[in-house]
Amino acid sequence: MKLIEQHLDFTQEAGAAEPIILYLNHNVILLFHAENAQGDPGTGIFRFSNVLELKIGPPNDEAIIGHRYYPLGLRAYAYYMLEDSDRLKEIKAANRVHPYHDEARYRDYMHHILTCKDEVIECIARKVEYDFEASSQNKVFNRITAEYPDKPVNFAD
Repeated sequence: MKLIEQHLDFTQEAGAAEPIILYLNHNVILLFHAENAQGDPGTGIFRFSNVLELKIGPPNDEAIIGHRYYPLGLRAYAYYMLEDSDRLKEIKAANRVHPYHDEARYRDYMHHILTCKDEVIECIARKVEYDFEASSQNKVFNRITAEYPDKPVNFAD
């Protein structure tokens, strides 16, 4: 396994990323408080496509040393991709009992890891896009959820 830190044009707010996660038909949209390279506040946006697995939980930033990938270089407040993921291998192995199992189906999946103040977010997906928007997290959330009118959700700003 090889853990590779991904350097973005924006960073999460160390004290309060407060991630919001939307799961829509095997796609995940992740929003969090962020700031751009000039220090301007806004929202970090990750869009994961064809999600195979999403995991959210401990450890927090103060206990990151206890994470199974810490020995590979995992640190708090960063975004990584894990090559040759042990978890992806486990998923493939578990699915081999399926009569239509096809190993090639997993070829394009990558294991993404975002370490935050209060949790670690891991997502195994085929594709990821990320962006920074100079708007509040609530405004970005409302704009994105408006794209899905059959799933009414709204946050007050």
